[in-house]
Amino acid sequence: MICLKEVTLVTFSVRVFQELVEEETRGKLAAQSKLRQEADEKEALKERLDEEEETRHALEKQIQDLQQKVQCCVVVFFVRILAVIGTHFQLKNVHNFSQMVPKKFLIKGFQNDK
Repeated sequence: MICLKEVTLVTFSVRVFQELVEEETRGKLAAQSKLRQEADEKEALKERLDEEEETRHALEKQIQDLQQKVQCCVVVFFVRILAVIGTHFQLKNVHNFSQMVPKKFLIKGFQNDK
C-alpha cells in the first residue's frame, strides 16, 4: 500500500507541477501579447510623429513663402508710394500740368475749363 500512496503523491505532484507550468505559460503568453501590443502602439506613435513632422515642415514652408510674398508686397507698396511722392514733387514744378497732358487723360476735377 505504500506504493499506492507514493504513486498518488507523485501523481498529485505532477498535476500541481503541470498547473504551475500552465500558469507560467499563460503568464508568458500574456506578457508576449502585451509586448506586441506595446510595440504596435510604439510604431503607430512613431508614424504619427513622422506625419506631424512632415506637416510642420510643410507649414513652415508655407509661412516662409507667405512672408516672402508679404515682403514683396511691402516693397511694391513703398515703391508706389515713392512714385506718388515723386510725381507730386514733379507736378509742383510744372507751371500748368493740364496744358502738357491731353484732355482725355485728365481726371474730371483736374481739367481746366475754358
